[in-house]
Amino acid sequence: MRAHRLALLLVAAWVLIEVPAGSMDDDAPAIGKAVRVKTFDTQQSCENFRTDAMAEDAEMGMDTGLDQDRQMRCVPEEKLAPEKPAPPAGKSD
Repeated sequence: MRAHRLALLLVAAWVLIEVPAGSMDDDAPAIGKAVRVKTFDTQQSCENFRTDAMAEDAEMGMDTGLDQDRQMRCVPEEKLAPEKPAPPAGKSD
């Protein structure tokens, strides 16, 4: 558990993303197709923003907004970073 906490502290930024409908929380292909909504310094501030958006849409009776909010996830920015392509066979940097 301690290593997990340390890893969370090393994350530079958290990103609120909107994933395609029906995606699971850790569905890597869906995360690859995600739309970036907003970037935050901490996971907590990202989750707070998402929660506030859901509460505001519920208060206003905006079902479409709530459906959209439910597709949002807070993920470490590193999960969204493009992967480096592998070097061609027989070549190295």
